[in-house]
Amino acid sequence: MNINEVKKLIAAADLCGHVPLIKGLHGIGKSESAAQYAKENNMHYEPLILSLMDTGDMLGLPVTRTVAGVESTVWAAPSWYTNIVNAAWPTKINVHDLQFIDTDFQEYFLQYTKTEEGYVTRNSLNSIYCEYYGEPDDVLQILRQNRVHNTKGKRSLLNLDEFNRAPADILNASLQLILDHRLHNHILPTVRGQETLIVAAVNPTGGDYTVQEFDPALLDRFVSCEAEADFKAWLGWAKENNVNKIVIDFLVDNQNKFHFVPEDGSKGASPRSWTRLASFIDRINDTSEDIMTHYIIGTVGSALAARFISFYNSYSSSMSTKDLDKLIKKEITKAKKAGNLNPETVAESIVELVAEMDAVRRGEFADTFVKQYVNKEDAVEAMPLLVFMYALPLESLSAVLKSIQTSDIDAYTQLAIFDKELNNKALFRKLTSNLKGV
Repeated sequence: MNINEVKKLIAAADLCGHVPLIKGLHGIGKSESAAQYAKENNMHYEPLILSLMDTGDMLGLPVTRTVAGVESTVWAAPSWYTNIVNAAWPTKINVHDLQFIDTDFQEYFLQYTKTEEGYVTRNSLNSIYCEYYGEPDDVLQILRQNRVHNTKGKRSLLNLDEFNRAPADILNASLQLILDHRLHNHILPTVRGQETLIVAAVNPTGGDYTVQEFDPALLDRFVSCEAEADFKAWLGWAKENNVNKIVIDFLVDNQNKFHFVPEDGSKGASPRSWTRLASFIDRINDTSEDIMTHYIIGTVGSALAARFISFYNSYSSSMSTKDLDKLIKKEITKAKKAGNLNPETVAESIVELVAEMDAVRRGEFADTFVKQYVNKEDAVEAMPLLVFMYALPLESLSAVLKSIQTSDIDAYTQLAIFDKELNNKALFRKLTSNLKGV
């Protein structure tokens, strides 16, 4: 399952009120998928790296408080819990943002509360609520009820990262959160009837990770999934988020280094570290030259640094889509002068160049040419697109056309129209003829 699919699984678990457990190698985007889901759904995102936490971080510190006339020990709220509560119910609330399901309570609230400039404090609202419904006023009763809502309140996604690397006491505390949505006297809020979403992430057992093995009874409490480092999924995300093109192109040519761990156990590379390197390359002109090599080694490890630096230094001379586009247009001009303007013939001049590309780069080039030329009104203006298509090896042509047909049927239809006008559908006949011969 790739990271995009993981996000869909989180969405499905959220609908059912279940807790997803995402298992996968470090750096592939487990936490990022949870954070992105929270962002897309206007949720507060609260990450906890459990392996770095102690009891005080998780539970808060014990304090004494008088409860119903009895000196009691309670736990002061830790910062992560305060963040979640404040997202759902801020300390000061606009009265106009309150939605009353119980209209009798609404009348009582408006009659007895004294507000300043249309606002009420969270504690005051809670006290009025407890008085009206006869609830004890020693906790925030408004956190889990369905009689009054804060329409501006945000649900939270609580991400329990490195779940199987947590100390035993932290792990046990996390299980109470998962089972009961509470931790001692810290109760996770519901927002407009929906629970706080909890997501857990773990590294795989065995190999290079020092982790705990979970028994079947524990795993049965989760919706588990295996996340993998998927280059195609990362590539789509990288393009959408304007990740540095030099890093993208390096990985297109070196996909086996996308998630790489050297045999000697030294520092390697992951999708996360490549994204971090891309951020550095974006700002490389503002960095002193003598630090570049050290920074790259520190980001992706010495085993890959030399290869990337060599690629970086020669990048300006490597073939780009713009370079190929210029070359194709130059060959088209020659064909016009020779009176032989046929995309299949022109394609012969770039066949060797295209053959040197790997399948992913051919797909990337095809995607660029389609976006640039498929909406041209005149078939001759779209000639560079047809030339590139005719230059593709049959297996790549088949994959590219299938991808276009699946993702954009209008573009596929327009490409067929251009091919008919310029070369009597020879491109599509070339493909179907080959399939019949197989």
